[in-house]
Amino acid sequence: FSCSLILLTPMINMHTRALFLGMLFSSILLSDTTFADIVVSGDVSVLEIFTTTPQLGGTASFSLTAAQIPDAELLADFFIVDAGVDIVVNGTSLFTQFNDISQFGPTPVFLGTGVANGGVQTPFVVNSNGLPRLTVASDSTGTSFSGAVTPTDNSITTYTPNPDSNIFAIQNFNDLLVVGDNNIEFFVLNGFGGARLDGEFAVELNTTTTAVPEPGSASLLGLLLVGCLSTRRRPK
Repeated sequence: FSCSLILLTPMINMHTRALFLGMLFSSILLSDTTFADIVVSGDVSVLEIFTTTPQLGGTASFSLTAAQIPDAELLADFFIVDAGVDIVVNGTSLFTQFNDISQFGPTPVFLGTGVANGGVQTPFVVNSNGLPRLTVASDSTGTSFSGAVTPTDNSITTYTPNPDSNIFAIQNFNDLLVVGDNNIEFFVLNGFGGARLDGEFAVELNTTTTAVPEPGSASLLGLLLVGCLSTRRRPK
């Protein structure tokens, strides 16, 4: 339709034809699109267990090639954390010690959450808006933490690890991966004895592809350019 409109209607001014061409160019030019393919996913769950030893809440195995490792990303959402979580990749903790993310911990794990004693307010209580109390995202660029600070928050806050605490020795997920078979484990830690954990996780591959215009699109672009040139105003 736009082709016949430009070719057969000389009365359309140059600005209008340029607008049509710009719209077509935007749909034909090369573009990069990022896709996330799920390698493995699962649930993490520990009912209330009165013990001071770490409790396994979920595990999964997956295989990667050397080319896939740089594109791998771990995403984990926890809706109940009582009181800390440990994520172990191929036998090494993503962060070496994470005993208590709540404001009841002896040392604040996170800063800037607005909670008086630091940390996350009662992370063992489900958020009323369905938001995770703790999200861990880790890839080749680093590991980040976020979540709903209180049980009634309706937005996600970025958690800043406490630099004055010795509980954080953060790894990058990709640095712990190997070519071939990999294993990931989720533990809940509670020194007071009431361990609970509930959430879900996924290991994804973020790949970027470049869209190439079809031959028909290139031909259409050529016709439009010809139409634009052929309908230029001639000097009187």
